[in-house]
Amino acid sequence: MLEDAGVTTTGAVSSAFDLAIHLVKRALGAAVATATARDSLLPDQRLSQSPFVDARMVQPDLPPFAQQVAQWLDTRLAKPFQLTQMAQAFCVSSSTLRRRVKAETGHTPLALLQRARVEKAKQLLHSTHWSLARITEAVGYADIASFTRLFARWVGESPARYRRRKAVSG
Repeated sequence: MLEDAGVTTTGAVSSAFDLAIHLVKRALGAAVATATARDSLLPDQRLSQSPFVDARMVQPDLPPFAQQVAQWLDTRLAKPFQLTQMAQAFCVSSSTLRRRVKAETGHTPLALLQRARVEKAKQLLHSTHWSLARITEAVGYADIASFTRLFARWVGESPARYRRRKAVSG
């Protein structure tokens, strides 16, 4: 949302709801805006659209090497990350692998794996009734707390909140 010289605009379709709540808050106050959001099953303040992004719909066109690395990672989500093993699989050194992936994607190989794991967890949260512990294990983490922090960093909300919101909207 952007405000400039008395004009307020939004981007994505769902951000029109954010605009409506913002205008209610500006005209009638925070309490009325919060009540309106709650009655409308909307968040009263959303700082990011990232919980709503479906990565499958916005897959970037990666160069061939980065695409192969991403696919390799997708097939090994539950396995421990080992940069040297990955580099050997692509017949390059660890430093070359890191440098090429970073140059082609803007991310490290570990960040690509984390993103893939979070995306898989989002799918499982939406499509199964699995416990968070089972999902955490399925995407390669042993510690629920650390995975929850990672998920929140990438998505902008906890796995539990993501699941509740998807149950209401999905």
